[in-house]
Amino acid sequence: QDWWWQLFSVFLIFFVGINGLSQSSPSSLIFQPTEETVADPMDSKDYSFLREKLDHLMEKEEVYLVPELTLLEVSNRLKLSSSTVSAAINQLYQMNFNDFINQYRVKAFLSYVHDPKKQHLTLLALGLMAGFNSKATFNRVVKKVTGKSPKEFLITLSDSLL
Repeated sequence: QDWWWQLFSVFLIFFVGINGLSQSSPSSLIFQPTEETVADPMDSKDYSFLREKLDHLMEKEEVYLVPELTLLEVSNRLKLSSSTVSAAINQLYQMNFNDFINQYRVKAFLSYVHDPKKQHLTLLALGLMAGFNSKATFNRVVKKVTGKSPKEFLITLSDSLL
């Protein structure tokens, strides 16, 4: 006895479909460029006020020594959004967040290599102390920054001392 609802639904769907197909559509769309130029958001903002804060955070607080450091944690420390901190690092240092942090980690590793108190430690231990969280990342980043693997760097360093 409820068959008339099903029949009504079929007619309604048929009616909507026919009306949708009968509507005219434009044969082609033509997009014309506007006279306005879109400014790069990086150019419109000056992030120089953040340079001192970022340098303090890296050099004095040494947050790069934390292996699981993220952009979110740095932005929370600076009380800014992640996108603002990322854009500032891109503009001020011409590198992304990971390269920025890893540059400090490599500097720390190099200072540990030259420290006589840490001569008994392995290269990997020095890398982990510098904030790297894996051997693969440590090797890849040191090679990228210095042009040599950590072992090659140590051999070059020991040759120069002799």
